[in-house]
Amino acid sequence: MKPLIWTAIAVFILLLFILPALYLIHSWAPDKLTHSVDLSGESIGGYTVHDSINDASFRRLYGNPHGKEDNELYDYYHWKKRMETASIPSGHDQGSIVRFIVEGTTGSGGAYLNEFNNQLKTSKGIRLGDTEKTVLSKYGNDYYTYFDDGLDEKLIGYVDHKRGLKLEFALTYDSCRVNRIYFEEEKIE
Repeated sequence: MKPLIWTAIAVFILLLFILPALYLIHSWAPDKLTHSVDLSGESIGGYTVHDSINDASFRRLYGNPHGKEDNELYDYYHWKKRMETASIPSGHDQGSIVRFIVEGTTGSGGAYLNEFNNQLKTSKGIRLGDTEKTVLSKYGNDYYTYFDDGLDEKLIGYVDHKRGLKLEFALTYDSCRVNRIYFEEEKIE
């Protein structure tokens, strides 16, 4: 009879404490519990995390930034083609990119208005306006997902734990099309 009581107590503790804790961890950091994928060849418009915004070829393509936001940890620059980067503000790695953000502008029916912006794509060819189905067919099923109710978006993310990289696609609720792409260091705040 005693083993049955201890089993019941163990099941009770599991249900009461451990499962809710795992749920909270997954809710706060879904990328931590996701299988790793290889993002070693990933890029946005041919550039990758840790490339420099000071590189001559980067500047030829994107010109000078037309806006800068100072952040405690990184400098955020706005470039033509509606791309934004976060880079290290000082020291030996100054200018090293830690985050790419490609944002969309949609018109009626979800058509993307910015012609240049739609030229920016990931290494597997995903660009703004692509469907969720297209993303999953190119990047696979080892992803996490969460919802950003403030922006009315569903996010699908892939993480490379080995290289410390993360790739996320923000999808509009209404059309389930890519409206924003994030490519960044996994640990970025």
